[in-house]
Amino acid sequence: MDMWETDLDVAKRFFRNAKIAIDSFHVMRNINNAMNSIRIGVMQKYNLKTDSIEDNHP
Repeated sequence: MDMWETDLDVAKRFFRNAKIAIDSFHVMRNINNAMNSIRIGVMQKYNLKTDSIEDNHP
């Protein structure tokens, strides 16, 4: 099943006794998106014009 919230709502409403299984592709995609958000946030804290992180450490 897709992880789209509307699909989950429909499944819960019309198939109350069904077991909902999420495919691994969508789980991994969400994990990768979360990791990228964290990575980008960390990168934005540093001045990218310098060559080392040590130069940017507060």
